[in-house]
Amino acid sequence: MGRRTRGQAGLPFRLDEAGSAWGGGARGFSDSFASALWMLELNFTPVQAGLAGINFHGGGKGHYSAIQDDTDDKKPVPTFVRAMPTYYALLVFQEMIANDAQLLPVTVDSPANVKVWAVRDAKGQMRVLAINKDLMESIDLTLQSGRKGNATLKRLAAPAIAVSEGLRYAGQTFDESKDGKPVGELKVETPAMRDGAIHFHITPASEVVVEVK
Repeated sequence: MGRRTRGQAGLPFRLDEAGSAWGGGARGFSDSFASALWMLELNFTPVQAGLAGINFHGGGKGHYSAIQDDTDDKKPVPTFVRAMPTYYALLVFQEMIANDAQLLPVTVDSPANVKVWAVRDAKGQMRVLAINKDLMESIDLTLQSGRKGNATLKRLAAPAIAVSEGLRYAGQTFDESKDGKPVGELKVETPAMRDGAIHFHITPASEVVVEVK
């Protein structure tokens, strides 16, 4: 009898020690906004393949760590704790899959360098994640959801693709946070709705989350 994979045997399968580069990550990439966009795309790929989850490697001062700190056995507490770009990616992904969300089929009719995923959760709400992977060109997208209702839009963006600070999700950031909570005014947009479709704009190297209630 041939060997069977875990999936064929009915056992859950996880991708372990995932990361953008080995040995603590690559400075200038693993700790940059580029890695956040990469992680968002990576998170959805195993979901589509039927994996149960992903374990990301990290900890301490590693460039690929979602939360960096200088924890040391000789110190009672770390002197700094910092949310890195990949933390924002995990935050957005957690929001996308909340309430037992299930993937929906998506068809993208665009020559642009864009990735799109859609989910519907147990409450019947639909969320769409769109990533503009182009470093120079903006994208105008039209979402034909086949649903009526109010739509909201949140943006994850940064001043540049290679930065590790200045990121904002829906207008908020963890830079200079004193208690681990996001800083700044929450900015949720209302995309244009015409002819039963949702229209929105994505700036270069950024992503949006659209929710249809």
